[in-house]
Amino acid sequence: MSISQAWTIIKLVAKRTDIKNSIHPHQLRHSYATNLLNNGAPIKVNQNFNGS
Repeated sequence: MSISQAWTIIKLVAKRTDIKNSIHPHQLRHSYATNLLNNGAPIKVNQNFNGS
């Protein structure tokens, strides 16, 4: 999936859910990483989700 495709999907989902704030892909990545850490995942697991 390309960056522009991901961006389009994020915008569509935000619009359907009446999210008023702008949402960016990095915010989702950060939220996911924070959730992993808060639920006991080792930092190394988080570091492996680097998008490559």
